[in-house]
Amino acid sequence: MDAVKTCPASYRATCVLLRNMNKNKEIKNKDRTDNSDRMIKIIFCYILTPVLLLAVVGMGIWGKRESAKAEKYRSSNANMYERAYTDLVGAAYDIRILLSKLLISESPATLAHTLNELSNNCAACTALMAQLPSSHVDSLDMEQFIIRLGDYADSLSVSVMKGKPISDDDRAQLASLYDASGRVYAELKQRLDDGTFPMEEIGSEAFYSGREQTEGDESGSTDQPDEKYPTLIYDGPFAESTEKSEPKGLTGEEVDESTAFEIARKIIGENAASMELATTSEGRIASYDFAGSLNDGRSFDIAITKRGGHLLWMRIDSTGDIEGVPDEDEAKRLVDIGKKYLEALGFESMEPTYAQNYSGIELINFAWQDGDIIVYNDMIKVSIDRSSGEVCGIDTRSYLFSHTERTYPENIITEEEARQQLSINLTVTETNLTLIPATAQTEKLCYEFKSRFGEDEYAVYLDAETGEEVKIFRIISDENGRLAI
Repeated sequence: MDAVKTCPASYRATCVLLRNMNKNKEIKNKDRTDNSDRMIKIIFCYILTPVLLLAVVGMGIWGKRESAKAEKYRSSNANMYERAYTDLVGAAYDIRILLSKLLISESPATLAHTLNELSNNCAACTALMAQLPSSHVDSLDMEQFIIRLGDYADSLSVSVMKGKPISDDDRAQLASLYDASGRVYAELKQRLDDGTFPMEEIGSEAFYSGREQTEGDESGSTDQPDEKYPTLIYDGPFAESTEKSEPKGLTGEEVDESTAFEIARKIIGENAASMELATTSEGRIASYDFAGSLNDGRSFDIAITKRGGHLLWMRIDSTGDIEGVPDEDEAKRLVDIGKKYLEALGFESMEPTYAQNYSGIELINFAWQDGDIIVYNDMIKVSIDRSSGEVCGIDTRSYLFSHTERTYPENIITEEEARQQLSINLTVTETNLTLIPATAQTEKLCYEFKSRFGEDEYAVYLDAETGEEVKIFRIISDENGRLAI
């Protein structure tokens, strides 16, 4: 009986012991949990939170810097375009004034002088328009009008100097041109006064994406002449009867959009962050026009021809705003960059001719050299960012229109025989055998004599077969580089 009575007491003691042990274990576990919670709070409050805050602040600073950098790029381009556009408005005004003088002038000497000034102003306008984005909605029609006007002035000037009076038809045409020039100037001036060019439109994709389509014009074609520009009737190199020539440099089969996309992507390179089709152009050189942005925030536009998948033009925001003309060493370095870039694209034997610089961008004209002959029609414009040394623009339209195999006259005079036809007042500094445009359909082989007369520079072109004087250009050197007019 005693043994039976002791069992419950022993059992109870065991149970109490187990309960105490469990309580101690729970207390220890709770302590561990509390310690872990405290450690997590310490890590989060004193380590992770500051790190996260620093990361957020860092991202904000980086974003602000990138935004400021992108704005600087766009501002640099906007300043360059605004200056070119302002100068273009001034040149358009001068053209209108010169045309008004022609309407009231009778003296052959005055007429010849004024016509020569008009031709030079048209050349200046064309050079200024070359600085503006090539897909600007007004540039194609306006540029053709100004080119034709300048050549018409040349044609009349030659006629006047030969003693031929200006006909009634020419007088009527000059009056029509005067009216048209007034509309051109008024439109350019209005846009400048309103501030709609370039500050607002340069920031939009539409500025670079090509001609806006109007109702009923789904193709966006630019082949039809603009009615606000009169048709010129004369036998000059840019007469409208010769403007329908097809591009000679396009080779290969038609490419689709995806193929053109890959070609454009390869040209832009791995630095492209995004790119998409902006529009398609259906002019004499049909193209796929893409727009996108680089990893550093700069925007770009690039056009690939539908036939053959050739690069038609490209524009990338620049990175700097260097003033002044490059020195000799920098000029050589920029030329070397341009040549290597063209060679990588498949354009061989391209030689630099003249260069200009605007807001830190060096614009170099490269002409194809066929053996020892410089072919000026086969021209490619290359823009190089002087700050980064990168190509930021290219325009191959002249090359694609003109490039083809050529045959040259066999019976030509020697360089020395041609030199004897030059004025004794000129000091020759360089001589080249060149092929220059005679009309939109024909070319003429000439000796090019780069010369000096006093402090002035000239380029004189003499017919390589006859030695007759064909063209004389004055070479203007200023803070923007060198330009032939």
